Amino acid sequence: MQVNFDKFSRIQPLDAPIRAEWFGVESFRRVGAVSRKTEYRISVLDEETLRVLENKKKAGRRILTQLSYPLGDDQRWMPEKVRPLFEKELARINNEGRELLNKALPGGVDNFLKSRREQVINDANLMYQEFHPGEVLSEEVITKILDDLKERLNKAFAGKFIPEVNYNRIGFHFQRDSDWVSNWGQPLLLLQKTAEFPRKSLTDSYFLQGLRLDQRELLEAMDVCDDIIVKESRKSNVSDRAKNELKLLEEIMKSQADNRLKCEAILALMAGESQDKIKEKLYRQDKVNGVINLDKPANKKQKVIQLKPR
Repeated sequence: MQVNFDKFSRIQPLDAPIRAEWFGVESFRRVGAVSRKTEYRISVLDEETLRVLENKKKAGRRILTQLSYPLGDDQRWMPEKVRPLFEKELARINNEGRELLNKALPGGVDNFLKSRREQVINDANLMYQEFHPGEVLSEEVITKILDDLKERLNKAFAGKFIPEVNYNRIGFHFQRDSDWVSNWGQPLLLLQKTAEFPRKSLTDSYFLQGLRLDQRELLEAMDVCDDIIVKESRKSNVSDRAKNELKLLEEIMKSQADNRLKCEAILALMAGESQDKIKEKLYRQDKVNGVINLDKPANKKQKVIQLKPR
């Protein structure tokens, strides 16, 4: 499945922008080749709480990157079996953010803003007086600032910290009707990352950092090519093997072979073929024509990713 976040379900930042003009300052000014941009933001939450909450909001992107494979710029593909693990992590992060927000605002948004009203007014006036000594902001501006903060906090309470997700089924269809069509670029990127995932998981302790999932369950869910190293991941020497195969994978990607042959070589790597045989594949000039269907294999024995030679 192709996966992305619904941008329309994102909640706004919990700190609010303030128009520079309200402070009697131009938001943007240019003099010849020199330009100046002035921005103001305000938060009723303390700096540490705001930082942690904003990190929770941004965690969805990190989790999606860890639990899916890239197809291109801002395009991610996720195996069907990974979806419940992905949503489990999203729910955990969302609950942690909600608990922190409830702790920071124990009496609710209205009571919290009432308790911080004087602080907001004083801080805003101090900033205003940098350019207008002895003057204060109008009540209209103060009301707009507080209303914006209230709206943002209420939306955070009512919605999710992490945006909702869109899932779409996709497939690769090879075309030869244009010199600009890249038939094998996306399949190669997908296969490269599919092969990297278990090998990096077994060698890099930071690769899955931040996730609270069982590694074995995740390896099996992310395995869409019956990768031999996943089946043998409990063997004592698997880490050394994974490191060697990552080097081979890097060699494949740097080779001068065309993308189709690189795809075949990576599939051979995941099938457990010897390095000598894999390197031989990089120099074969067979032609391949077919379709890679990511989500619906034709039968139970067919792999999810399939290359069909002509």
